[in-house]
Amino acid sequence: MRDYVFILDNEKETKKITIEASGMMDAFLKAKDFQKKKSEDKKSQVNLLFQGVIYS
Repeated sequence: MRDYVFILDNEKETKKITIEASGMMDAFLKAKDFQKKKSEDKKSQVNLLFQGVIYS
């Protein structure tokens, strides 16, 4: 398992999230779901940026 680091960015705040997943596609789908939930809660657009991979 690897940790994939994504940045969620909107106008007011920037949040870094780490997702543990077996592959990039799995991590990306989890991050997209997280992005949808955040954008619905905040009622604004949330940008999703990939930062990197942490190998452990």
